[in-house]
Amino acid sequence: MKKLNKYFAPIVAAFLAVACSGNHQLLIGSADCVDPSIDTYDGFVEYVSKLDGFVCDSAELLNPLLADALKDGNIPLAPASEIYARAELFHHAKALMDDIIVLDTHCDFPEQIYYNPDRGYSLGESRSRCQLSLQKMRQGHMSAQYLSVWMNAVGDQKDTDLLAKAPDVLWEFIRGTDEHLELFRDQCGKARTRQDVETLKSQGKIAFLSGLENAFWIGTDLSNVKRLADHGFTYITLCHWGDNQVCNSCDRTSDKNGGLTEFGVRVVEEMNRLGLVVDLSHASYGTWQQVLELSKAPVVFTHSGSAAVYDHQRNVDDATLKKLALNGGVIQVFIVGGYMSPDKERKASLQDLLLHIDHIVSVAGIDHVGIGLDFDGGGGGEGCNGCNDAINITMALIERGYSDEDITKIWGGNYLRVLDEVQRVAQTID
Repeated sequence: MKKLNKYFAPIVAAFLAVACSGNHQLLIGSADCVDPSIDTYDGFVEYVSKLDGFVCDSAELLNPLLADALKDGNIPLAPASEIYARAELFHHAKALMDDIIVLDTHCDFPEQIYYNPDRGYSLGESRSRCQLSLQKMRQGHMSAQYLSVWMNAVGDQKDTDLLAKAPDVLWEFIRGTDEHLELFRDQCGKARTRQDVETLKSQGKIAFLSGLENAFWIGTDLSNVKRLADHGFTYITLCHWGDNQVCNSCDRTSDKNGGLTEFGVRVVEEMNRLGLVVDLSHASYGTWQQVLELSKAPVVFTHSGSAAVYDHQRNVDDATLKKLALNGGVIQVFIVGGYMSPDKERKASLQDLLLHIDHIVSVAGIDHVGIGLDFDGGGGGEGCNGCNDAINITMALIERGYSDEDITKIWGGNYLRVLDEVQRVAQTID
């Protein structure tokens, strides 16, 4: 077995940089780049094979033994200037995200703990099997996350018997989510306003907001909308797969041009009165148009995309995006395979997300776009597959020329502006 000189690792570190991706610290010219306890060649190869890349200012500085180790570990070399620039970009993104509110508007983590109680899913997992955990959020430099309450509505969502039972099922689900959050109250807290989010951030805690995905679960009693508002919910997605007692859906629908039912009109009006944001993701084209005319407050799409980039029923056409901008609303862009590009053979990617954001900005303006990735509910892809990868989005936006002010808006500023306005409008309605 080849033995390494005890000075090998520190000396090598003087010439090398380790390029780490995502949530890892970038180390340049530091002895920390190489573990000084490694004293065998095989151990060094195993170590470097777990890293993303080495760089050397000039090839002649490479020790032959090191060069062999890099080759055997399949570690590529790159010009030092590229790694230094990447490090500068990383630190720019990190500093910005630590200074602003970084908010994603859609994650289905609650369904994972509800439907899989025996798998031990937890916000506190250090190596979470879910895309969301407290550790992953901190690694990705996120401040706040919407936890979306979704359950699979089986059967006819207009069936009176099913609708009568729905609220009881909903509140059982909500109790379970609340109990799980309570386990980590020293690290996180529930929020319903911008001020709540900012206060929790100042305390070093993660903010969790609540949204209901699919108004089927409120049944036919309008008082259930108030009950949700009183409990701290701040948005309701009007439907999910299939038409319900509130509106037509974009999927499994009897009529994509169909809109709100009579009860649905009352639900939207009640949401305006109570300061709940109306979410149009999953709804039909007809529902979009009717709500944009009816609502007295801005509305949102919490997890959707651009139909001009990829013409899919879950994505929003340019004409509607322009109406959304006039309404003062915002569309939060997801990263979901099958909805982002015509190539259905591959997963979605960070590049897809950026293309949708770019187009929406070009049509609706920078004040009307945000991020709702749909993690733990089908979202995720190459370059962005968990909350720990949120910083990759920021780095990519900087590279595309978005300013810090732009990124602040995209990462939560726009959505929080809508939330502020929805809650302000509610105070003006008798």
